[in-house]
Amino acid sequence: FVQNLVFYGISQNTGAWLANPYIAFFAGALVEVAAYFVVQLVLNRWGRKIPYCTFVFLFGLFAFFVVPIQMLISKDSREQYILMFIINVVLKFLASGSYAIIYIYANELFPTQGRNTGIGMCSMVARFGAIIGTLSNDLLARVWIHFPIVVFGTTSLITVAFATICPETVNKPLPETVHDIDRIGVTWPCWKSKALTLEEINSMTDSNECMSLKAQFKENDIL
Repeated sequence: FVQNLVFYGISQNTGAWLANPYIAFFAGALVEVAAYFVVQLVLNRWGRKIPYCTFVFLFGLFAFFVVPIQMLISKDSREQYILMFIINVVLKFLASGSYAIIYIYANELFPTQGRNTGIGMCSMVARFGAIIGTLSNDLLARVWIHFPIVVFGTTSLITVAFATICPETVNKPLPETVHDIDRIGVTWPCWKSKALTLEEINSMTDSNECMSLKAQFKENDIL
């Protein structure tokens, strides 16, 4: 929900980056592609949890920079224009990166028995976030011009607080049943959870992922 809220909310304002909306839109597309390349590089190296929490936390942090920049610096000045362009590029980059990670991370958190249903429900709720994100730029701005970006930043920071209790999933067998999810449990704070022990591997459901992981243990003369 939050990822769609901030991603589409920020993306809707891409045309206001530069005087020419077409060039601004093209610049936004380049930033988004760059974010996807960076995500591809860091996912297998640092896992899913740390990059996601980092992207979302930094988004929430930079979102709150918009208010003092627009309130304290002379309106329509060159300094404000440059700073807002930089902030918008950073926000677009972070929103795109976290948006790409969440669909991978969420898939790996759900057990196989309910993965399709879980992702389907998440996608349905996310559509509401996309709708609210695009409407908020108009409706909330009528209340206070900075209201939308404050909402985006606040919800992002709240999301980080919840994301920190989720386990790391990289290089681990996907959970097959709800019982596997209970065994994995939750972790705190936002760092990689420890590697599975031999007993935990043997107790997991014999899925393809588990068999592959057991084979790696055998190759290393652990089993």
